[in-house]
Amino acid sequence: GPGAPDLLTLRGLNALQKADVIIVDSLLPPDYLQQLPLSLTSKQVVKLGCGEKRWTQERINQEVVDHAREGRVVARLKGGDPGVFGRLAEAMAALRQAGIAVEAIPGPSVATAAATASGVPMTVRERGRSFAAATARGKGGSVVPELPQADTLAIYMGLEAAPAIRDRLLAQAWPPGTPVRVVERATMTFESLHHCTIDDLPACVSENNIGSPALL
Repeated sequence: GPGAPDLLTLRGLNALQKADVIIVDSLLPPDYLQQLPLSLTSKQVVKLGCGEKRWTQERINQEVVDHAREGRVVARLKGGDPGVFGRLAEAMAALRQAGIAVEAIPGPSVATAAATASGVPMTVRERGRSFAAATARGKGGSVVPELPQADTLAIYMGLEAAPAIRDRLLAQAWPPGTPVRVVERATMTFESLHHCTIDDLPACVSENNIGSPALL
């Protein structure tokens, strides 16, 4: 889910309670597990690195496989929605290829959770009939050249690409004054909201020193 511990589903909590090993995403708060009704005394917790120490997907997959082959139940605790720009397909394929039984447990998607929690829904009756989610990060770090057509766009991983996103939206005939909301650390206690327009988006990101994870 989006990051708040109390938005974890009961099914997700049950999986963590049963796990021998919990591999925790770097996007989650450092004390995430401590905020849950969960005893960690008999569990091994592996925290993934971030920045230059960021783990590759291949290394994460291998970590899960290695523990599972030693007879341990492993929970891979993801920040965000594993099925939306979350590398779920690669993880599932690697585990199935290794002959390991795996279950993917869904949680709230970041885009809808961030919109709802900030009081501005993705759709509005008679005005907004559609929404689309897109990533600004293409293969090799390039910006996706075309963004979807919808009444509301939710753009993931777009902070560094804010100038290119503005240019792309304007090229696709979005009015420069279209409202933009940037949600930083959605649903967490230190969430921050920033309001601007498409035209002002790059300045909003840089002047407010907005950091990841954030959703446009």
